[in-house]
Amino acid sequence: MMETLRAAFVIGRRDFTAIIFSKAFFFFLLGPMFPILVGVAAGSLSGQVARDMERPTIGVAMVKADSVKMLAARETLAENWATGGYPC
Repeated sequence: MMETLRAAFVIGRRDFTAIIFSKAFFFFLLGPMFPILVGVAAGSLSGQVARDMERPTIGVAMVKADSVKMLAARETLAENWATGGYPC
């Protein structure tokens, strides 16, 4: 009886070690991490998109004379808004 029990423990230990150190078991444990990693990546990407959408950028193509006038008007508006004197 003791020999049978000892043989069972040897077989059990050998099988346990073979399962734990196998590639399939390793990937079985890592499998649930894949959706979590995809979720983190998607959340990070959507957060970056949301930050980029908060501050719009406008590009205008015009001749130099009009550009100078546009920048002067912008400076005037910025000064008025900074002092609280909104144009009517």
